[in-house]
Amino acid sequence: MSEYQTLIIKFLRANLQWIAASLTLAFGIWLVAVGQSDPIVQGNYSTRLSINYIVPDDVVLVNNPTTEGAIITLRAPESDFNSIRPDQIVIEANLNDLDMGVQSVELRAQLDDSIRGEVIDIIPNRVEVVLEESASQRLPIQVVVTDEPAEVYTYPTPTCDVTEVTATGPASSLANANVEVRLDLSDTRNPVTLTERLFTVNANGTIMSDIMLERTEITCSVEVTQREGFFILSVVPVTEGTPPEGYIYQGADPPIPSTITVTGNSAIIRNMQGIANTIPIDVSAATSSFEVVVSIDLPTGVQLSPPTQSILVPIKIGTLPGTEEFANLPIQIEGLSSNLDAELLPANVTVLIVAPQPVLDQLTIDDLVVVLDVSELESGSYQISPQASILISELNEQAEITVQPPEISVTLTPIETED
Repeated sequence: MSEYQTLIIKFLRANLQWIAASLTLAFGIWLVAVGQSDPIVQGNYSTRLSINYIVPDDVVLVNNPTTEGAIITLRAPESDFNSIRPDQIVIEANLNDLDMGVQSVELRAQLDDSIRGEVIDIIPNRVEVVLEESASQRLPIQVVVTDEPAEVYTYPTPTCDVTEVTATGPASSLANANVEVRLDLSDTRNPVTLTERLFTVNANGTIMSDIMLERTEITCSVEVTQREGFFILSVVPVTEGTPPEGYIYQGADPPIPSTITVTGNSAIIRNMQGIANTIPIDVSAATSSFEVVVSIDLPTGVQLSPPTQSILVPIKIGTLPGTEEFANLPIQIEGLSSNLDAELLPANVTVLIVAPQPVLDQLTIDDLVVVLDVSELESGSYQISPQASILISELNEQAEITVQPPEISVTLTPIETED
């Protein structure tokens, strides 16, 4: 060893205590500086966090321990504390190596490696779970027709592309599980193929959410055909009479129901050409649209099925349009300043009204008003469109009103005052 190296070693040995004290002091000063610029804070995280349950493959978590999640208390530098995202915090309940039945599991939290800080507390810090061994079983699929087609139609037992399915879940639940496919045939008139959802239900018909099926849908075919001796007829509304003058019958909306089922003499029914008329509906006094319940006018030998059935028919009544002209209506000025005088050219207008004739029959020239608004105008000359209306508001809404000429020349001049 050289003399120089020996001197350095002696220096370090003689001053080691001072060197260590200096480094400690420098580190302390750095910590104070960092702490002042980014202090350590502690508090509850602002968002409730979901709990991740780690469940073994052969175990089923039977209960739903908590739907509210957990609240954690964090300690971290302020900059990190205020920027932590929910996806950077994981809360787990590890269910591995637990016995079946009711168990209490401790929750553990972990921060993303990029986060400086630590989790101080978790509320709740434990959850109670109910564990059961998982089982699988092949279950038959029951076809349930929830709504039957009309009486005139019939069908054999529906056929589906599979007849059983593998169900997985708690063994105790599987013992009481049934699998159903539910078919609604209420609007079916012909053979049909339906793809519908599978349901797992208990003996009471309540859907079981803890059973998983290997498939969620199946396809079933149903050979719906018409019964012998029953016929479907379209309902046609029949009216009689003519509405009062100024009104017009505009037809009927589709009746409710629009078809009926009949039975009886087949030859007579075929002669009806697929149509069943209602008894006549009187529209001779109708001045507005209305609905009426009527029966079907069937020939002798033909009966309704079911026999007590009536039809709701919406009848549409309109009005005939008409036109009337009202000449030389004076113009009313609105909003004229007290220090202005107004000259109108022309001072009178013609009003043309297109409306249902019954509305026109009620109108006189006294029911009309023509207004010219000058409230926003100063002295000068302008071209302004007058506005005409009917004083009776309910009639005004039914009319199309035109003013001739469409624009009026307006000259506003200051009123001279004597000094």
